[in-house]
Amino acid sequence: MIDTFCSFLGKLISSSIRIPIGGGLHYGSMYYVIPEERRKGYGDMIRDKVARSFVGNEILVIDAVDSMVEPNKRRGYTDTGIRTYRFSGKAKSIGNTPANIKKVTSDNLNALITYDNTCFIAPNVPERKKLLQEWIGIPGGATVAYVNDSGEVLAFGFRKPTLDEKFHIIGPLYAENSTLAKHVISALCEDIQGSHYLIHVCDTNTDAMTLARELGLDEVFYSCRMYLNGIAPPVNNKVYSVTSIDFCGY
Repeated sequence: MIDTFCSFLGKLISSSIRIPIGGGLHYGSMYYVIPEERRKGYGDMIRDKVARSFVGNEILVIDAVDSMVEPNKRRGYTDTGIRTYRFSGKAKSIGNTPANIKKVTSDNLNALITYDNTCFIAPNVPERKKLLQEWIGIPGGATVAYVNDSGEVLAFGFRKPTLDEKFHIIGPLYAENSTLAKHVISALCEDIQGSHYLIHVCDTNTDAMTLARELGLDEVFYSCRMYLNGIAPPVNNKVYSVTSIDFCGY
């Protein structure tokens, strides 16, 4: 469930979302105030009073732009020093796709869920399975997994087009190692060669950062991981691309 908070003045002027992740964690994003209504208190109201009260004493995770780090620290947030980088590239062939790479459908989703529970910050959350089930059916998207000979998933990734289909977002992308992550990216790019795609990499995974650069992806910007009401567990090193910094930074 995503909780969206908005304020209106005859028109939409500010917004903020709070996404319950599970395990006492929430992810906050899409905090916006239209330019002509900034510095009037609308953003503070929607973020610090309405949305913050929804989180209560549970941990809130955000990925903030540089300019918001110091203001957020004054509001009680902790800057972890962790940065999440957006990389952009053009989809192209990057080698032969192994036979172990399989398309994910509702028939083999359970094996993916089993692996997801070893990677995602909040395992065994019922809503998580429902969400992943919906993602595998997104028109214009793709979901693939690396499945070993025993039927175990050792890597998987989702690709989702933006609404205008000008580019695609790859994430979440979880893998046992960078070789498998590369195979997954290659498979996800097969049907969209020439199109642009994004991945979002947490810099605590140095292998993922290295892979992004080996693939020739361009660094677009980074965001700063911050916490409110405590410190969340670190991002799993099997995470080669988080879902996105707009929806869920895990």
